[in-house]
Amino acid sequence: RALTDAAARPRQAGDMKRKPHLIPPLGVALVALTALAGAAPTPPTEFRIIPAGEFRSWDGRPTECAAWVCTDEDGARLAAEIAAFESARVIDYEHATLHAKKTGAKAPAAGWYERVEWRSGDGLYLVGIDWTACAAQEIADKSYRFVSPLFSYDPQTGRVLHLRCVS
Repeated sequence: RALTDAAARPRQAGDMKRKPHLIPPLGVALVALTALAGAAPTPPTEFRIIPAGEFRSWDGRPTECAAWVCTDEDGARLAAEIAAFESARVIDYEHATLHAKKTGAKAPAAGWYERVEWRSGDGLYLVGIDWTACAAQEIADKSYRFVSPLFSYDPQTGRVLHLRCVS
């Protein structure tokens, strides 16, 4: 799917030509976190959010290119972009922050992260995660076992462009 800055909807031919304020097509990928599924007494304080190299979602996406791709160059750029933020970034539930302004619904935090690391040949990691007490309990109870990065990518090459948010 592609999202505009106004609303989530399937991409339509001519979107990028018609409205220059549209953000690039976005892909949403679920990444299984084995650490969340384990019996650890506390949730992980770091995990890989985007793998290095070529990857696909469990549901077969992307469909418009062979695979999403995150190279060492891409990963270093993503890490630098996030390092430029002066405050922690949210990990929310179900990508709620994307729709909160439009719907008026609350978008509670599950946790916060202040930095990421690119680990060559492995991927992009969220590091120093501070989970809320509620999220920590839900992870321990296995109510939540996966995280989902929302990232923009080039629809022809699959190259990851920006990490938008994490849920």
